[in-house]
Amino acid sequence: MRAIRHRRRSIPALAALAAAAGAAYDPNYHGAGDDLRNLGLKAFDTNLDVIAHAVGTYAQDPRSLGK
Repeated sequence: MRAIRHRRRSIPALAALAAAAGAAYDPNYHGAGDDLRNLGLKAFDTNLDVIAHAVGTYAQDPRSLGK
């Protein structure tokens, strides 16, 4: 396992991180531009694949879900 190396950040870099805290990752989130035309197709496709895999897996054998 590799050790994580921490680097020291400058004061301006820390200020920029603090200013970004609380900002939305997607500026269109729940806004007027939040519709199907503003869809991240790569992320959408990845999520569809994961959902399909989970449904297929548990449709075959749901015992791993527990009680």
